[in-house]
Amino acid sequence: MFYANPNLAAIEFADDEVKNNPGIYSSPEIIAKAFVMSAHTPDFKEVLTRIKTGQ
Repeated sequence: MFYANPNLAAIEFADDEVKNNPGIYSSPEIIAKAFVMSAHTPDFKEVLTRIKTGQ
């Protein structure tokens, strides 16, 4: 099992089998369509921050 390395400078040292595998390193087209989902709404995050900071 292989995992993508977030260190871009290290990719050149990876085996061709790994760095050319689209299941490990997605194509630029796929990355352009990707997005990050937030588990909480901004209002919830604000309330949680106030609780954690004692405000």
